[in-house]
Formats: sequence, C-alpha cells, structure tokens
Amino acid sequence: MKTCIAVLLCGMLLLCLPFQAFAASVTAADRVTLTAGQTQAQITLTVDNDGPYAGAEFGLQCADGVRVESVRFENASGSVTAPTEARGITWFSFFSGSNAFEGSVNAIVTLSYSGKTDSAVALQYVSVYQISGGGVDETLLTPQKQILLDREGDETPVPPLTPPEGAKPGTPSDSSSGSEQTSSPASSGSSSVSSPQSGISSDPAGTTSSNPPVSAPNEDSSQLSSSPSQGDATPNPSTSGVNMGLLIGLLASATLNVALVCVIIQSKKTASKKER
Repeated sequence: MKTCIAVLLCGMLLLCLPFQAFAASVTAADRVTLTAGQTQAQITLTVDNDGPYAGAEFGLQCADGVRVESVRFENASGSVTAPTEARGITWFSFFSGSNAFEGSVNAIVTLSYSGKTDSAVALQYVSVYQISGGGVDETLLTPQKQILLDREGDETPVPPLTPPEGAKPGTPSDSSSGSEQTSSPASSGSSSVSSPQSGISSDPAGTTSSNPPVSAPNEDSSQLSSSPSQGDATPNPSTSGVNMGLLIGLLASATLNVALVCVIIQSKKTASKKER
C-alpha cells in the first residue's frame, strides 16, 4: 500500500512540473508586383507568438539597387527603431520594457527600387524577445524568405540572396529555416529590450512610428513558422516546449493509471484476507 501511495505522489508531482511553450512565427507574401515606372513598393511582415512577448527585431537583406525607405508597425504601441543597415542587413524593431505584446504585429516596409528588371529582398532573421525573470529570452527565427519584386513585363531570373557571413552575431551564414532559443541577461536598471544591431530610439509619445501612414499590399501570405516541412535538420526550440509538456502529461497519466491499478489490487488482497 505504501508503494502505491508513493507512486501516486510521484505522478502528482509530474503534473505540477512547469514547462515553457514559446512558439513564434513570421509570415510574408511571396512577391509584390511593380508596374513599368513604379519606384516604390510595400511589403508586410507579420510576427506572432503564442504568449506575451516584449518585442521583435527584423533583419531584411536587399538586393543591389533596393533600399528600405521606412517602416511602420501596426498593433505595436511602444518604442521602435528606424531602419539601420549593418553587416549587409537592414535591421528594424519594436520593443517594450515588459511582455506588453500579444498576438500578431505587422511591419509595413516601404521599399525603393528604380531598376527595370526583377529584383528581391529576403527576410533572413527575426528575433522574438520575451522578458523572463531577470533576463531576456530570444527566439531566433531564420526563415530565409525571399520576396520577389516582380517588375511588370520582365522575366529576369533573380538568384537567391545569401546573408553575408557574420551578418547576425553567433549565426552561421548557411543556416537553414528554423529557430533557436537563447537567453541574455537584462541590463541593470534598463526598462527596455535593446537591439544589438541598430541604435535604439524610444518613442515617448507611445506611437508606433513617425513614418506617414501607408496601406499594406493585397498579397497572399505564406507561413514561415519553423517546422520540419521546411527541411530544418536541427531541433526546433519553438515547439520543443510544447512537445515536452505533452510528454510529461502522458507520463503523468500513465503513472496515475499504474497507481490506481496498484490501489485496486491492494484493496482486493485486503478484502480477500478478511474473508479468510
């Protein structure tokens, strides 16, 4: 009987074990069409996370002749950074001093391109930040999503854009689509999540951007959340927390069933002894 009680207690402890599910994803259109004389285009990058988060940083690579003019964030009331080019990547972000964001946030990016042939930009990196305890957890997505700037009337092939080596510190240039989770200590006395790629400019008025309002293009989006179907051979921390939680739940359920069987068997033995 004591053994059965011990097994039952172990099962209850397993049920109480905490686990973290930090599943982030980003979506973007496959292409945007430019007419013969059009020199500006807009793309929408949408980041989302299963739980509250403190902000996100985007790393967009532009082909020759393409430039990021401005970025406007929707559903993000906090501080933002203006587009800043570093190590061959244009970085921009939104952030808060707490896990103030829930659900999706849209980054409306205005691009400048005057070339007569097809071109492209590539979303190489997205870092989603979550404040946890005394530090900041970073989920790094490497979607390597190329968005075609389709010049009307042109069929010029556009080669894949490969991020320069060392574009994102600690990330190899040939990384495949996927994600990895890192943790960095929070700065002492700091109330905001800072971006190592670009200078931080806070917005005391609480608005999302000083850029003029622009409308998002009407494009179909494709999911870029890190998943095995994208050929990522490395473990995916964004879903490992969920899988671990399910595994713990199954183990706990099995343990409780075993404990219940033990209790029933012990009760039958005790009743049998009394009958004798």
